[in-house]
Amino acid sequence: MTVMIQKLKDKLGKDADLKDMLTGSAVNFMFKILGVGFTFLLQVLVSRMYGAEGMGVFSLCVVVLQLSAMFGKAGLDQAVMKYNSQYSALGRMDIVKEINIKIFKFALGSSLLVTAILYFVSPYLAEYVFNKPHLTSYFQLTSYVVGPFTFVFIFSESLKGLRKIKSFAFLQECAHFIFATAILVIMHYFYKSDYIPEVAYMLGVMLTFIIGAILWYKQTGIMGHKASDEISYKTITDFALPIMVIYLMDALSRYIGILMLGSLATENEVGVFSAMEKITALVFLPLMVVNAIVIPKFSEFFAKNDMDKMEKSALQAGKLIMGLTAPIIIAIIILPEFILGMFGEEFKVSVYPLWVLSLGKFVFAGLGLAASVLQMTENQRIVRNVLVASTALNVALNYLLIPEFGVMGAAMSNAIAMISWNVLVLFLVKKKLGIFILYIPFISKLK
Repeated sequence: MTVMIQKLKDKLGKDADLKDMLTGSAVNFMFKILGVGFTFLLQVLVSRMYGAEGMGVFSLCVVVLQLSAMFGKAGLDQAVMKYNSQYSALGRMDIVKEINIKIFKFALGSSLLVTAILYFVSPYLAEYVFNKPHLTSYFQLTSYVVGPFTFVFIFSESLKGLRKIKSFAFLQECAHFIFATAILVIMHYFYKSDYIPEVAYMLGVMLTFIIGAILWYKQTGIMGHKASDEISYKTITDFALPIMVIYLMDALSRYIGILMLGSLATENEVGVFSAMEKITALVFLPLMVVNAIVIPKFSEFFAKNDMDKMEKSALQAGKLIMGLTAPIIIAIIILPEFILGMFGEEFKVSVYPLWVLSLGKFVFAGLGLAASVLQMTENQRIVRNVLVASTALNVALNYLLIPEFGVMGAAMSNAIAMISWNVLVLFLVKKKLGIFILYIPFISKLK
């Protein structure tokens, strides 16, 4: 064991990029674990306190907020992360300040516009999309925090681009879940209202926004620099808007089951599927943690035209992801009823849909770095196009399968769409960049 530890130390001493990735991943992993834990706890509490139907309404509100924030941030969160990483590495903090100011102004306007639109279209959304008019007031309540939720992502990604990984991870991975869980418990015992889960979540978002603003101001260190005037809004939006479409399509791919069950089925079925989504989100955990660290590195390697290092980092990250994902998928396969039962007895009937959804996400985890590589190498439009096609496939499959198979139909549609688009993107990386970044245990050779 001592020899192995010494070998690892020697390897980390020679490979600064690997050391940086492992250190950053460890920090992000801890916050992600905390966030997933509190997300899971929040969902369990909502299910236990308000039943599968209450869980369904809560899930629809959260999904509407997530999608609204996609339009509010318009890909600007990824733009600020990319440019902060790129120009801070070159010592151009004047450009970093310029970009942050311009992005903040753009995000303020876009998020206010989305807030107004969501508030006024809520009655139509509730009645004509979800066939549930009583959801109008829930969606209008949700609209109040579109702006703060948008800026939570802007602040956190700005900090990530400057390698403030602890602050990024706290803000984006766990803060609002922790606050929402605490507020939910307190409000449940002092007030009786069906709106409490939604109000608790919104207050959690507001607290995270305030803390995010403080952390950004104190830790970026850019306010002492004079802003340049070298980067146009067009340059920023040319990068950001295709990214917005990619992330919007990705979000739709993940949430389409909840959205279409909300339209074609009952709140109860929405609640059951949402619980499955939270369980299988554990499979994504290693991918999201490692991805958050290696994405800025992909941008750096591309700027230096160092494709060998990019391939090496991607394979190292893939090996780490597969090793961390395997125990999670095994636990879901062995203990499905126990895990589902944590949400309540009415959730235990969904063992087979849970397995199907888990399989799709396991394959996604193994291939998920490919999209990040394309995005950080100026190929985001390719990812967008593939994702649009995959989302269309997902919608079509849900429309066909949900009326016949219910929750199982949503799980099958989601799994097929995820596997299809990730396999295609993997081969596009090979075609466009000449590197093969799929780590295959016992076969792939790390340089």
